[in-house]
Amino acid sequence: MISIGEIRARAYQNVVKQAYWQALGFCILFSLIIGGIGNIFKITIRFDEIYSDNWSVILSVFSIANIVGVMARLFLNNILMLGLNKYFLDGAKTETFDFGAIGYGFQKENYLSVVKGMFLKDLLLLAWGILLLIPVVLLFIFEVRNFLIINIYYIIIVICFYYKYYSYSLVPYLFSENTDLGARKAIYLSKKMAHGYIKKLFLLDISFFIWPAIIMFASFAFSILGLSSVIMFLGIIILLIYVVGILPYYQSARAYLYLELKSLESNSDIVDDKILKVIE
Repeated sequence: MISIGEIRARAYQNVVKQAYWQALGFCILFSLIIGGIGNIFKITIRFDEIYSDNWSVILSVFSIANIVGVMARLFLNNILMLGLNKYFLDGAKTETFDFGAIGYGFQKENYLSVVKGMFLKDLLLLAWGILLLIPVVLLFIFEVRNFLIINIYYIIIVICFYYKYYSYSLVPYLFSENTDLGARKAIYLSKKMAHGYIKKLFLLDISFFIWPAIIMFASFAFSILGLSSVIMFLGIIILLIYVVGILPYYQSARAYLYLELKSLESNSDIVDDKILKVIE
């Protein structure tokens, strides 16, 4: 298994040195589309907060907007994310980048299969997220006041949640190579490929987002001091670092790590023939 440094070096050579501006343009287009979809619902809610004094109307609109937001994630955002992953995966495999990848998941023969697979991934993660509500129920309904146990519980669930998050994180890449996998098979393959390499997936993320995290921590410190203008300035810096300096490079590195994990899995002695055909 190659190191994180080698994966980053390959991604740097592939994107930063060869196709940086093209990859950056694709990431900006992707961010604008995703951001535009999200802002539609925020604007709707804000409009009704301003022009309505009826709280029942406001809550109804808020609930509807949330439902529509979930549907947008299911039928639009997830499919666009698949296009983002395919763009960089194809670039890692062939060193060619195609803007048409953004619409890959919307092709008629791909769409429903991808929607079901991404929905199952989100549903499994949501199930782990719901477990975080159990201490709230214990605290307010059963009046449990043992905060040490509650904190330990939270730590365990958060660790389990992120373990599952990385276990399922390869699903979009699998679908970008084969949309006929089916939801359960994609989840199975993602877990199988990520098993034993969760730490490496996590460390790759940390290696890219350590500086934005430091700046966010500084923003929090300045917010305590009441320096709102500094917070706004740091927020702009975070956005620029993420979109301009990190996103293309990071997405390329994730694609290379996926290819490395796929290579290891296809060479495994325990992988069965049916799954091997899918991987290869």
